[in-house]
Amino acid sequence: MSDQRDEPDLIYISNENSQIMKTGIEGVPDLLVEILSPSTGEHDKVPKKELYQRFGVKEYWIVDARHRTVDQFGLENGKYRLERTCGSFDTLVTERFPCIRIEMKNLFQVLEKVEG
Repeated sequence: MSDQRDEPDLIYISNENSQIMKTGIEGVPDLLVEILSPSTGEHDKVPKKELYQRFGVKEYWIVDARHRTVDQFGLENGKYRLERTCGSFDTLVTERFPCIRIEMKNLFQVLEKVEG
């Protein structure tokens, strides 16, 4: 994953997996998040998703700020499966990481300010 385009927008590493953080990240993170933009959308949805799947990233989210959705993919038997699509009024939770709970309306309010 040395190509800069293959760096995710957000990374989550659980306490149980913290040994991969040495001088950088030397291993597979637990969760990767991509925020779509017109210039990166196709790359995030196809090659990056396939790359992260191949490396065994447990969960992958694709945030679409324009449509106010998050696609939540989970790795099962080496393949990503779309587990849920969250909209503006949903709460994003994941069984893999019980400490994560995101009110989607708050997330999209922040993204509006950043884009803004």
